[in-house]
Amino acid sequence: MVRTYYSRYDLALSRAFMGDTRDLGRLSHHVQAVLRKRWRGFAPPTTCTLVELPADVNGPGRNPWGARVLAVLPTMRVPYGVNWHKDLAYNSMWTLLVELMLWNESHQGDEQIKRVLITGLGTGTGELSPERCAMQMVLAVKHFKQGYPKEPTWRDVLQVSHEVDETTTL
Repeated sequence: MVRTYYSRYDLALSRAFMGDTRDLGRLSHHVQAVLRKRWRGFAPPTTCTLVELPADVNGPGRNPWGARVLAVLPTMRVPYGVNWHKDLAYNSMWTLLVELMLWNESHQGDEQIKRVLITGLGTGTGELSPERCAMQMVLAVKHFKQGYPKEPTWRDVLQVSHEVDETTTL
């Protein structure tokens, strides 16, 4: 028998999104099918994949948050400490923002994603400090919103890198 590992967050999501089937593994199987198609089964850490939820749990009144889409945003290959990784939360947040932008460019009105519920990236099993994670997530939003010049120079890139480096001691 194969056992599935659930973090507390994954378990809460699995319970919230099992729909009428009452199958706790349903969300995992649904997400894994998408990851097999997109990533050949392995979504590398810091990548983001937006997965539409199954119809019977998709939308208002069908789950506690009215969610339609789940962002799969792994911060590690397997459950282990990743606090050694200098800009894990920053890179993860950046890929989420890119995927949200692309989604919203290809969807209209109510189909766009306007709100996101997110935990601290890598702060549980990954042992990343909540302070460092929060600072990097905020920096990613700030830098994403600012954008890069059309033709960035090393000076542009180094400024961003320096700001992220300042968070590594947290």
